[in-house]
Amino acid sequence: MSSEEQPVYPDVERFCSFLALERRVSPNTVRNYRHAVTCLAIWLSQEDHWSGDFSSVRSEQARAYVIEQGRRLSRRTLHNHVSGLRAFYRFLRQKGDSQACPFSGLSLPKLEKKLPKFLSKEQMIRLLEAPKKLCEDGQIDLFAATRDRLVLEFL
Repeated sequence: MSSEEQPVYPDVERFCSFLALERRVSPNTVRNYRHAVTCLAIWLSQEDHWSGDFSSVRSEQARAYVIEQGRRLSRRTLHNHVSGLRAFYRFLRQKGDSQACPFSGLSLPKLEKKLPKFLSKEQMIRLLEAPKKLCEDGQIDLFAATRDRLVLEFL
């Protein structure tokens, strides 16, 4: 759904203004959080005959939403959406518009842990030899080449 087709919710607009003007978060964060809250609102209006009141969302609905979104979103995106929703409910609670966050205490799927990337033996040799080549080409002096080689070995 494009941003032109998405319905406008006053609470969401207040939240986005708060993020941009008071918290001074990046425009991308504002866009992503708006999207997360709007997706929840659309889902609620389709599933539960929702009245438009975010404070009426129960933890059971939040859990069902997370389960359904987990089927179509990556784990990282789901974590980001829930983070945005928790921030939204924290904002509502501070403004006195909600008593509790239905997304607090929800368990989310664990994020994948990626293996670190490392250099091959040939790449490491070329990296360590680079200061010597620069010295031979006259781009740096012997002191700088020795220093750079020592720094690279230390790292």
